This record gives sequence, structure tokens and C-alpha cells, in this order.
Amino acid sequence: MRAGKETANPWVRPGDIIVVQEAYPIYVTGAVVAPNSLYLRENLSLSRAIAQVGGARKGAKTDKVRIVRTKPGGELEPEIIVANLDAIRKQKQPDIALKPYDIIDVSDGSPWDLKNLPMTLLGFAQSGASNVITQGSYRIIQ
Repeated sequence: MRAGKETANPWVRPGDIIVVQEAYPIYVTGAVVAPNSLYLRENLSLSRAIAQVGGARKGAKTDKVRIVRTKPGGELEPEIIVANLDAIRKQKQPDIALKPYDIIDVSDGSPWDLKNLPMTLLGFAQSGASNVITQGSYRIIQ
């Protein structure tokens, strides 16, 4: 229907049976471009879900992505799965199939992590330069 093909939009007549498949939600949170809920479709994996929300933001800890999964039987304590998205992308680790109500959490990471250190130092330099520009230089006379 999205492609505009007439064959994808059939006429519904009396007596026709329409089957609407149930889609369960999953949630993608944390350091991604657009955190959002998605509907679980066939073959939705961790890497595809993160791609659908725009990918991980710069500096995100993609080597330790958490999947919080409810255990069957309604147990209160969830199962925590830690996945290495970097290894999945390099095909060194298999992608993880998602299940209904999974919560994917991508951590921001510490500003002192090696990946984030250049941006942290740049932020310090920019704020220092901004202070000098807005407040001018100081002269201390003793």
C-alpha cells in the first residue's frame, strides 16, 4: 500500500475475513538518536531495532547494550542480556532476536571513556574560551 500499488489495496466485500496480526511493542531507550517504541515484527533483531531509531549517538557504549527481558510466567525479576553491538556489526557475534516487551537500553558511557574523551576535552576548551570572551581578561594587582 505504501508503494501505491493497486493490487496491495484489495476491495473488501461482505463475507470477507480480515486477519489483523497482533504486534507486541519493544522499547529502545538511552543514547540513540530517537528513543521510541517499535512494534515487534518477524525477524526484528537488536541491530535492526537500533537502526530503526536512527542508530546510536556518538559516544554511546555500544559494546555493552542491555536488553531487559521479562521472564515467562510473570516473574518480577527480569532477565538482563548484555550484548556487544560492535561485535554484532562486525559479524563476530550473532545478532539477538527480540521478544515482546523487550527494553533495549544503550548507555551514554562516561565522559572519561576513551571514546568520549576528545568530546569532553573539546567541551572544556569551548567553555573556557567562552568565559574569556564573555567576561574578558582579569588583571590582578597586589
